[in-house]
Amino acid sequence: MWSLALRRKSPLQKTKQSEFKIASSCLWMLLSLVICMPLRAGQNFREDCRSHLAGLYLKVYDLSNNAKDHQSLNLTKQKKLEAAKKLAKARLVSLEHQLKDSPYDLALLDQKDEIKARIKRIISAQSANLTLSLRLRAKLRKYRIAEQKLRQALTPLFSLAVRKYQESGYHISLRYRHKCPPYNVDCPLSTREINLLSGLNGAVPNIKSCQVLLAASLAG
Repeated sequence: MWSLALRRKSPLQKTKQSEFKIASSCLWMLLSLVICMPLRAGQNFREDCRSHLAGLYLKVYDLSNNAKDHQSLNLTKQKKLEAAKKLAKARLVSLEHQLKDSPYDLALLDQKDEIKARIKRIISAQSANLTLSLRLRAKLRKYRIAEQKLRQALTPLFSLAVRKYQESGYHISLRYRHKCPPYNVDCPLSTREINLLSGLNGAVPNIKSCQVLLAASLAG
């Protein structure tokens, strides 16, 4: 028969386990202090807040810029469709003149039917393009208003610049108007800056890093 033997831990084993638990607890406390230090010192939240707001503005600017590009492409397509319709109608007039002299010419009749079908397709495409144009115009207006509203809310607290490149793309620069003093890692907001940042609530969603920055500045 198998027997189960219970082993008692030696005093040395108990001491080693106790030392391991103490060491683990100390290591966890040290890690907790390292992780929580930026939160208590507030040294990263000023930059984090600025970075989040810059990303938000970039997103809104992108939407506005993309809508503008789409509308521009749509207008180009409208012009091409109108030019194609004009050519097709001119061709139809020419065929009708030829058919007066040769009313039973099957080749001319087939060409006439083909041109009429092409004109119908162009008119259908123009109708769909007009509907799209109206939607794009409304979308562009919406995004432009959002971009202007956000810009007006940010510029009292930040300097904002958009640099466009000739080939493609652009660079967004968002910087605090009031810079931190040298070697001052805390750099709380002034009373005026606190009021300006608090006033952004109506224009931007609640951003955690900005809320923490406000709390730290009020407490500091």
